[in-house]
Amino acid sequence: MDQPAVELRDLTFTYPTIDGQPRPGDQPIVRQLSLQLPRGSCTLLLGANGAGKTTLLRVLAGKHMVDRAALQVMGEPPFHATHLTTSNRLSYIGGNWDQDVAFAGYSQPLRADISAGAMLENVRGVGAARRAMLLEVMDINPAWRMHLVSDGQRRRVQIAMGLLHPFEVGAPGRGAPLDGGVREQELASEQGVA
Repeated sequence: MDQPAVELRDLTFTYPTIDGQPRPGDQPIVRQLSLQLPRGSCTLLLGANGAGKTTLLRVLAGKHMVDRAALQVMGEPPFHATHLTTSNRLSYIGGNWDQDVAFAGYSQPLRADISAGAMLENVRGVGAARRAMLLEVMDINPAWRMHLVSDGQRRRVQIAMGLLHPFEVGAPGRGAPLDGGVREQELASEQGVA
């Protein structure tokens, strides 16, 4: 049997304070969650506002430390195995991107007077075919001016920026919906990702 892309074993997470420990009496955001996500699968995470969806995605992406045995991404604990993100094997496309994105060595607001195409063109190490595929799949017009587009169009560019480099496990976070999962499935099937 193949190793799962993501495996949680009785994962519990409470936000820590400055000393790295939860405040006494604080309730866990995620409590005793166990699951396995096979490679190549596409999973939709649903829940009410404040239920912990974004927190769980950030934990999965290695943004918060949890017990090494409680979470494995491609067989490794993502918080400690930083090479998962630096090698583009693990990607988290979160809500923090909606203000600024690194662009050509500078912090470029997603609301600046720049074209969507220019933002995508100036990312190094990405082939023209991948850019063209993302423009098509995400339904992005490269002539869009970022200071004039709708929030939904801006988010599509944000997601495309996060997907320029292929990855094995991806977690589109809060504010990064992909129209009913169709685009997620197209991108996942392209690479066999989870």
